[in-house]
Amino acid sequence: MDKSEYLYKLKYDSKAHINNISVLIKTLNLKIEKLKHSKIVTDDICKKFDIECYNYNLVYEMEELKSNFTKDLEKLLKQIQQISSRNSRNVDYDIEKMQRINDLLDTYEVQLNAISKNDLSNIEKLQLNAIKKEIYEKYMRCRAEIDRSYLKEKFDKMKNRNAFLRFIDELFIRKQIVSRQTENIFEAIKGIDDCVSGFEAKSEPTREYKILDIIADIELYLNSNKKAIKKHEGEHKQILDIKEKIYSTFSIDKNELKTAIVERYKSKYPMPVEKNMDSMKRKYNKIIEFLYRSGYIRSYEEVKYKSKMETLINKLKLLTENVQREINR
Repeated sequence: MDKSEYLYKLKYDSKAHINNISVLIKTLNLKIEKLKHSKIVTDDICKKFDIECYNYNLVYEMEELKSNFTKDLEKLLKQIQQISSRNSRNVDYDIEKMQRINDLLDTYEVQLNAISKNDLSNIEKLQLNAIKKEIYEKYMRCRAEIDRSYLKEKFDKMKNRNAFLRFIDELFIRKQIVSRQTENIFEAIKGIDDCVSGFEAKSEPTREYKILDIIADIELYLNSNKKAIKKHEGEHKQILDIKEKIYSTFSIDKNELKTAIVERYKSKYPMPVEKNMDSMKRKYNKIIEFLYRSGYIRSYEEVKYKSKMETLINKLKLLTENVQREINR
């Protein structure tokens, strides 16, 4: 095969690549439309709850990249047409140029084919989990404010006992007991503060959040802590608002919710303690138990959730950069 025949073959191969890429772009457009619809749904939920969350659905970045490499494809096509239409005296240069273009088109085709085959249907599930995380943390911030205030009030009363009560403590050798109780309450307050400080808006979830568990916890908390909640009208209203929005946004099975509430109620009962455990140790264990069962200490295993979408977009960005370098050579 002489050089002119080889150049003709390269031009033919480039047209085949472009035809295949055009078909794959149509497939990509369908994926983009589905992802855009899903993003509209999840964005509306975020607005409804007034939250910001980690973004798994990078559809607008994908759409922009698709638009960019479609334009780049048109520019490459023009370069191919220019090579095809001219009687070049430098066949070696044209061959080298066409080989580079075909290499880029081949890589484009492979990556677009990978996107078309990759299942991105889990993006909505991942996004909803990120939303549930922020709903849960918004509720927990309100709850923490109530619980902390309630404990702080008990802490201040014990720290600021009047002279008569301090005399009674001395008389009945209760001073050390009161001191230990005060320390326990302080530990509980610190546990709440540590938990809330760990909440980070828009951070990636490290576990699965179930809306049934969240609403069951809210219902149980509202019914079991009326005395403490009564003094915090603002936080109470916010929790009620979250509760109402959950019911109007998510599908909640009433029977499943009843079962979940009963299970969570049972878990609130005191854990069995050893008979020979002293009273101060028991009271300290109750504080730890309270922090665990209230969600202020997380005992579940953390799992990193990965999305293929971000990886695919990064590959497309690199491809676009390579094509633009070729166009500008």
